[in-house]
Amino acid sequence: MSAMNDDMNEDLQQQNRRSDDIRTDDSSLSSFFSLALKYSRRTGYLQTLSLVLNAALMLYAHLGVSGVIYSNQPRVDINTNTTNNATGICTLKDTEVWNALGGAANRSTTNSFCSQQTGCLVDVQCNTECFVENFGYSTACADCFAVLPQCGLQNGCAFVCAQDSQSNECQTCNLPCQEVFYNCTGFFSSARYVYHHRRREQEEQSDTCIIIDAEEQEGTPIEYYPVYEIKFLNALQDAWNGDAKLLAFLVVIFSGIWPYLKNILLMFAWMTPSIETRSTLLKWLKRLGKYTLVDVYVVLILLVGVWLQALIGETTIMIRGEARPAIVAFLLATFWEFWHIEWMAALHQESLKEHNKEADHEAQETTDVEKPLMAVLQFQNAYNSSSPGHSCRSLTFATFFVGLSWATSIALYVVGSISEILRFQTTKGEQRDVVCERSYNIFTLGTELLSDEAMRDSSAEPAMWTLCMAYLLLVVVSPLVVHLIQVLALLGAVSNSMILQLGDSIWTFASVDVLLMGVYIVQYKFDALINRLAGDAGSDILGVNGDMGPGFFLLLAYSISSGFVQYFVNSAVATRYHHDPYYQIDYLWTKVLGGLVLDDDKSGD
Repeated sequence: MSAMNDDMNEDLQQQNRRSDDIRTDDSSLSSFFSLALKYSRRTGYLQTLSLVLNAALMLYAHLGVSGVIYSNQPRVDINTNTTNNATGICTLKDTEVWNALGGAANRSTTNSFCSQQTGCLVDVQCNTECFVENFGYSTACADCFAVLPQCGLQNGCAFVCAQDSQSNECQTCNLPCQEVFYNCTGFFSSARYVYHHRRREQEEQSDTCIIIDAEEQEGTPIEYYPVYEIKFLNALQDAWNGDAKLLAFLVVIFSGIWPYLKNILLMFAWMTPSIETRSTLLKWLKRLGKYTLVDVYVVLILLVGVWLQALIGETTIMIRGEARPAIVAFLLATFWEFWHIEWMAALHQESLKEHNKEADHEAQETTDVEKPLMAVLQFQNAYNSSSPGHSCRSLTFATFFVGLSWATSIALYVVGSISEILRFQTTKGEQRDVVCERSYNIFTLGTELLSDEAMRDSSAEPAMWTLCMAYLLLVVVSPLVVHLIQVLALLGAVSNSMILQLGDSIWTFASVDVLLMGVYIVQYKFDALINRLAGDAGSDILGVNGDMGPGFFLLLAYSISSGFVQYFVNSAVATRYHHDPYYQIDYLWTKVLGGLVLDDDKSGD
């Protein structure tokens, strides 16, 4: 064991001497050459065409429809009909009044009050004013009530109803008038699609969010009406006007400006002759490129968040969302950019290797690993100079420290993933009574797109499947694959630089932190945003609130810890296996780790 340690110390000291030589004469690294001159014109044309086409696809995504919000009501707005009857003229506020007064059960009582007790009899104008002033109906809706006495008189029901307006004889006689009344108001008494719900049975159900029995609905279609189209510019305007300015600002920066800026920076990286500038650009594009996905996660959360089923008196209100081609195009354009960044990074790495061949053998051995490994060797050299044993202790401590951070990251991810990350509450009435509460973790938030309720009568199954699968790939599969590669590297089971580069590339796609950003900015003013999306309307009757759960904060801690591990694991691997997969490690991180190791060594002395 002592001989093995001596060999390791001697090998590390030789590497440090070579790194010192390179740091004193870094002419090879300071040389200038551009990728445009290094590779053929055909390659340059192809990469330029790729960036132009990517920008065009992104532009289509920004101008197209990303999603559609549907309702079984033609339009959820205070000035429009709220039922499935196209001739209904009563508003959602009228529906609330109707339900508060007892609906169909007390209709004849309210009619008797205006026609008999106030003396309006069959005077339509008088009855209209009575329903407006005494009950709060809109004038248009009150007209539907006002014609009932006149209709009953014409049908010969006056004598029967004058004795007892609640009698079966009166109700039977007035059936034709009632049909006219319900067609006029649009209230749900005998609609084209009838569902039987009992309030008491609904309250006894454990899941009050589902009020439509799937078996009862089987074979009976529900007619949905588009009430809002999610377009990039329109949604931003509505979010800004709906007091969701944080959502609008962050989406503009990361999903509006950043995608096009990335293409410009990639073009600059292709043309610039500075190796250092190109390395820095590609490094930060790899790290920050995934934040373009904010828009994808925002749309996904909106589609999940707007879903609701509510029973307001006799009126069933159902709202659901569907993905559209524009959001899929945006997702594909983002993946395209990811691939382009990785492709250019590979060309850059290859060009450096070829460039280093022009240097002498001693310089080539060290410059092949680039600055990150030299930074590691630099702080290792400080320990070697004081005591040969320090290098082994430093390496052991670094590996243990990163391994502990990896285990912490895995624990945070597992616990955070199965914990509640986001909760939606559907409320109704002025008191904002909660009628439905839906809780999601990191898995169910994505798979909700494929739930029975979301897919029933859906016209966008391919888009919903694409969005769900991409979500699971980005926030579940990619992080787990990277962490598997990390632990294999720390245990010494993986020493192939290609596998380590693969892990680094997959980390570009892993975007739990971006999902958390989307969750935060959507729930921050979700109620105001939903009210704005629905028009000025129904906010006093129905509302949807969003809140973050404990899983959000656990995954936030995971994002920090896992980022720490990814930055450090390559340093530990590079020190052990004498190669660096890419320029992932910064001087800042190695100095921090070096300080921790140095403190540990000193305390041991």
